[in-house]
Amino acid sequence: MSYQKYHDEEQPTPPPAFRTFAHQKFLEGFEVVILGHSHFPEGVEEWIDGRRCLYYNVGDWVFHRSFLRFSPPDRFQLERYNEPAIR
Repeated sequence: MSYQKYHDEEQPTPPPAFRTFAHQKFLEGFEVVILGHSHFPEGVEEWIDGRRCLYYNVGDWVFHRSFLRFSPPDRFQLERYNEPAIR
């Protein structure tokens, strides 16, 4: 149901609701918001009251081969696996 709601031929970019959700969490005090299972990989940096806030959408493995790498203490990187998918 989620895939049908947010994916169609006319919407090649993430729905604005994902960034809106992340922004609201930043206003609540969160510094990092990670969403997944949406098939829209993206990473956004936002500054709120001098705080660096990070939003990542992991995307998906099947089509984009995307994943989020975390390196302590606070480094995130959205990456893609280079080998082709097996179908």
